[in-house]
Amino acid sequence: MTDSGACLAIASQPWVQNISHFKHWSLLRAYAKIPAIVIAILAGISHMKSWLLVLALASLGAHAAEDGPTPCDNVDDSKASLACSAYNKKTAESELKDAYKDLLDRAKTNFSGEPAKQAKMKDLITAAQAQWEKTRDADCAIETFEAKPGTAEFTTAQDDCIAQKSDERSEYLQTLANPGDEGDVPEQ
Repeated sequence: MTDSGACLAIASQPWVQNISHFKHWSLLRAYAKIPAIVIAILAGISHMKSWLLVLALASLGAHAAEDGPTPCDNVDDSKASLACSAYNKKTAESELKDAYKDLLDRAKTNFSGEPAKQAKMKDLITAAQAQWEKTRDADCAIETFEAKPGTAEFTTAQDDCIAQKSDERSEYLQTLANPGDEGDVPEQ
């Protein structure tokens, strides 16, 4: 698929049509195979028209089939949307786990000669992550409040929320693990 073909395919999806109220950035990430940081930038400018999104994706050279097929290819019904949401959640949680491990490894390396500081930093990181998980779960409960638990709508909304929150947290943890590589630390 060409860059323009991938962008047109994305732009034609119903979930992109009302870009000003777009909440499914993890779906866009899976469709276009673009990094979470780019999705965060696009989310920040979500008030712009959907054609601007198409131009942004074209300029990034998004290839939908580049990394092989995913459940997010050709999402055209609720069953496919559910599978895509589950895939996005799994992918985002895996990236979060890696970012968390990288941060713990960096703390271990930075304080290798100081076991007390090393242990304290590990405790702080672990406590912060546990608190973040509670906040994420509470936020996602609010976002899914109107959906009936046990339905595909609820599961899709829950998975999308967890994927989005996990993507945001991964970016934050990566900036802590690699200061200066990503620019300023994002707000949490």
